[in-house]
Amino acid sequence: MNKSLEKYYGCEIAIYGIGQHTKYLIDEMLIDKFKNIYLLDNRIANLGKIKYGFKICDINDIKEKIKLIIISSQTYEIEIFNRINHLKRENTKIICMYLNIDKIIKEKKECLTKGFSINIGGGNWHKKRLEKYRLVC
Repeated sequence: MNKSLEKYYGCEIAIYGIGQHTKYLIDEMLIDKFKNIYLLDNRIANLGKIKYGFKICDINDIKEKIKLIIISSQTYEIEIFNRINHLKRENTKIICMYLNIDKIIKEKKECLTKGFSINIGGGNWHKKRLEKYRLVC
């Protein structure tokens, strides 16, 4: 995972999701390489709180700053992607950590037909949680 993040070193990034997977992700990332890391959550009650040492922000408050969003939720990955995919057009990269390729292709056919770049590849990072594929949208 760190290898695929190298081009974002020195940048501000966000991780969407505040569950246990996010804690593991933060523990594995070279967090000192990034200018800032923000956590994102859609629950208003969590905004402004600190979790795992990082502030939980509203995406609208930081969207101009961030170059990368990592979606760190297996259960809500597609829902989150649908909520934030407009940011891709604003030069923000979105990385989906999990993938059910059949579900993605079925539900995101619109994304595919609009010319978004989709790369599918495996990875050694976090084998127990990372499924057979990873989607970089």
